[in-house]
Amino acid sequence: MSTFHTNQPTERRADARRPCHQPCLVRFDRRHLDGQAGSVGAEGSIIDLSACGAGLLLRSAVPVGTTLAIGPLGAETPPLPTACVVRRAPGAGRWRYGCGLQRRLKEEELSAWLA
Repeated sequence: MSTFHTNQPTERRADARRPCHQPCLVRFDRRHLDGQAGSVGAEGSIIDLSACGAGLLLRSAVPVGTTLAIGPLGAETPPLPTACVVRRAPGAGRWRYGCGLQRRLKEEELSAWLA
């Protein structure tokens, strides 16, 4: 008997993703872009969010394992906990990232980003 396999990865998220179309500012180590010391900021968009992870769109390409600081653009929403890129995929002039958060979001933090 053969086993049926799909190309879809198994879902590993502990919490459900919720759509979130919020612009954000992402800061990361500049060495990932041009090898120079320091940090750089890039505008992006959070496309989905859960208590322990975020989906992110950026024009900049950064490698898996990169640490990101993600904050809101022009809003009173608090910044997200430090995030780490766990997967990335190119598409339409942007990169889509899956990021794990350093700590779980409290319900009020999650609600503030989803409002």
